[in-house]
Amino acid sequence: MTPRGRAVGGALVCLAVLAVCLCILRQLAASGVVGELDLSLSDGALFYALLVAIQLLSLSLWRLYAAGHGIRRSFVEALVDSGLLALGKYLPGKIWGLMARGTIGEDGVKVETRRVLVSVSEQLTLAVTGILLFLVLIAASRWSMSVAATVSTGTSALVAAGIALALVRRRFDRAGTGGVSTRSSLGGCLLLTGGYGVLWLVSTLPIVVLVHQSGHIGLGSMSALMTAFLGAMLAGWLALFAPGGIGVRESVFVLLAPPFLSWEEGLFWITAHRGLSLIFDLVYGLICLAFVAQRSRPAVTT
Repeated sequence: MTPRGRAVGGALVCLAVLAVCLCILRQLAASGVVGELDLSLSDGALFYALLVAIQLLSLSLWRLYAAGHGIRRSFVEALVDSGLLALGKYLPGKIWGLMARGTIGEDGVKVETRRVLVSVSEQLTLAVTGILLFLVLIAASRWSMSVAATVSTGTSALVAAGIALALVRRRFDRAGTGGVSTRSSLGGCLLLTGGYGVLWLVSTLPIVVLVHQSGHIGLGSMSALMTAFLGAMLAGWLALFAPGGIGVRESVFVLLAPPFLSWEEGLFWITAHRGLSLIFDLVYGLICLAFVAQRSRPAVTT
């Protein structure tokens, strides 16, 4: 299956899951336990502005990571990469979106094993930083750590991850890179792991915007909500059998949801988040797909 075909398949899955999300939301609202989703214009704009910021930060880090392995991606190419990933992750196995990244450039579609390995390793690095942050937040909650202690512990964990990444890269440098120079400087690796840490934290903010409507959000509640959603995102990422982490993310969030949310409320908000995010992924991915189709169209000569 071509990258374009995988993206189309991901779009179809998005539409099917979006229909399921709408059914769940209507059912929960009809039960009377939770109200209708009434998202104000400002909250809706903030929600989608955060999703845009997440994508821009993600593709910037992907460009930086790929450049460290000798793979140059322009901003437009990285934008297409992230769009294909947004749709490809909804196909079973999740590897299709990772395989599509870096395959489309000015010279057309070009699938290389090395590019796929770099794409997969970038996502593994992202997952490791997320797990470290989640463990720090869990420890902070369990032992009632102060904000300063939590920040310092989280920073130390990301620094350790950056050092480990630099060591791994240098080992590959010594093993040979096929004539391609790689940048394994400690500063560059620290910048990457720090950026991934920020990316994970920013990725938890859209759910805060949604739950904010219920009026439960204080500083402590927001921290607990972000921790629960971070754990849910990681669980969905690790569940390779679930396209886009569908079902797994929602189940884990309901289990980890802060006490101020009933399980019905937790399911309602995480389903609303999924549905709204699906709309973004679908529109974003289809725009990138249209760009790919336009680029691959043969030029007409007169």
